[in-house]
Amino acid sequence: MSGRSTVFTMIYDVRHEGASDRVRRDRKVWGVRFTRCAVLDEDHVVLSFYASPDSRWRRWEDVRKSLILKWAA
Repeated sequence: MSGRSTVFTMIYDVRHEGASDRVRRDRKVWGVRFTRCAVLDEDHVVLSFYASPDSRWRRWEDVRKSLILKWAA
């Protein structure tokens, strides 16, 4: 993943109902290839979403980011 810039990062508290499903859904929506997952502790997971090296994906990344943030609210 070196050379790729992080578009945004989300922290999930998996103690909340449905949070594990949201982690999987958000990672799938963005694309597993451009998402890094880190476990902070037994209750928290971090997803970092990276930009594709192909700039033609920027507009679609903006759409996916807005969906993920909307679902988080």
